[in-house]
Amino acid sequence: MPETLSVGQLRLLRSAGQCFRDVAQPGDPVGIASTLVGINAQRSSAMLLSLRARMRGMDRSEITRAIDEDRSLVKTWAMRGTLHLLDTRDIRWIVACLGPVTIAKTRRRRLELDLDEELLTRAIKEMKTVMGRAGAVTRWELVDALAHRGIVLGKKGQAPIHLIMYAALTGLVCLGPERDNGEPTYVLLDKWVTRAGGKPRQDAVTIMAVRYLRGFGPATLNDFSAWSGIPVTQARKAWMSLIDREELHEVLVDGKSLWMIGGGVGRASASSDRTPQVRLLPAFDAYVLAYSNRELLMPREMHARVYHGGQTLPTILVDGAVAGVWRYTRKGKQLSVELSPFDALDDTVRALVDAEAQDIGRFFGLTATVKG
Repeated sequence: MPETLSVGQLRLLRSAGQCFRDVAQPGDPVGIASTLVGINAQRSSAMLLSLRARMRGMDRSEITRAIDEDRSLVKTWAMRGTLHLLDTRDIRWIVACLGPVTIAKTRRRRLELDLDEELLTRAIKEMKTVMGRAGAVTRWELVDALAHRGIVLGKKGQAPIHLIMYAALTGLVCLGPERDNGEPTYVLLDKWVTRAGGKPRQDAVTIMAVRYLRGFGPATLNDFSAWSGIPVTQARKAWMSLIDREELHEVLVDGKSLWMIGGGVGRASASSDRTPQVRLLPAFDAYVLAYSNRELLMPREMHARVYHGGQTLPTILVDGAVAGVWRYTRKGKQLSVELSPFDALDDTVRALVDAEAQDIGRFFGLTATVKG
């Protein structure tokens, strides 16, 4: 019979998988990216803060070094067709697994931008030549180079970034180092990272499901589909194979069936007098984007305060539950953090929130003040 868990126990299990309870040792951003199967990188500042929340004392230079020098971390389009920072060892099989899904989903938009198959084929061929010679190029440098070769995309529309995204989803390119002004560059993947063998697609979906459950479980098939972008009909075969092989362990939460890898339910036990686990998560953090059922994260009536279409606000996390939102502004050497909790925070939690805000200030090299 499945074991029954409270919502609180579920959140503690998920927090442990997310490295919130057992904070990783400083200096291991690659390990965190691997555990989470990627860090959302739609905004560079949010990506950095997602890593900070899981690594006490981490310095931004550690991440920059891993991306630009060691190349042990790399950015590309991955889950749900959005930018993620990946463990370089994972990039090829993840792109091979998710690329075809996103390419199919975005075909109509490419056609609206006049990126038909004939133009894409020509552009990809020319990109190999241009980038093979030039190395890292910005979007606009690539547009100019392609124009000289008879492929005119224009600079005002979205065609250039959709072409680059398409090339990345085929495994041709990835993001390279940022320029001094923060502008992203793009490089040939084969020249930027060491070649590694891929995996058959269905095996890759199975591996992704296992990795997802280790970092985000207990969860459901629908949660996995929502997080990865893989349609449920395609993901179900891999999910059911794991159940058939008895690699998944079923638990019940509020009468709903969820799954986790193996056992480990005992990890959800905690004494009532322990110190609360508090984090200030940035916008787009994986924890608040990883589930189709968000009622286990926060009350339904609070969803609109966190989710705005494809956007999310930064969140206050207390023992795995979203307890409010927050914002920050930077002015000179000052960082102002404004809190908007859903309910009043007790003195212990408020002190931990303040400590989190001070650590964000340390991370950015600023002096933090907290309001709200």
